[in-house]
Amino acid sequence: ELGNHSFRHVKFAAMSAAQQWSEIMQTNQLLQRHDGRSVRWFRPPQGTLTPRMLLRLMLGKQPIAMWSYDSLDYQRRGVDAIVQRFQAKPVNDGDVVLLHDDDGETIAALEQLLALWRGQGYRFVALSEIP
Repeated sequence: ELGNHSFRHVKFAAMSAAQQWSEIMQTNQLLQRHDGRSVRWFRPPQGTLTPRMLLRLMLGKQPIAMWSYDSLDYQRRGVDAIVQRFQAKPVNDGDVVLLHDDDGETIAALEQLLALWRGQGYRFVALSEIP
């Protein structure tokens, strides 16, 4: 499932509400060319949303996706550090895990974690499949 994470992935806190909205709409329009959907889940860069932008998203019927578990993979401490974080603090049923797909370490860690989680009976669904 394609989601919206803004067009340029800049810090929303440094942008006006109009600029933020433009980033969201520009990305939705681009992705619509690929899947025909005009609206999709949006996760703001760094998880930053002002009350004003939150209201605008709600009024625009733009669904918001946040996470409940931060993998800290962006710290780039290696595959073992990512896996150990999940072993020290296991996920809970229903968690939305924040991971980044721009690093081989995260991909390698995720291969291990997915096998572990499947073995524990977890299943994985797209956000749009959650009731």
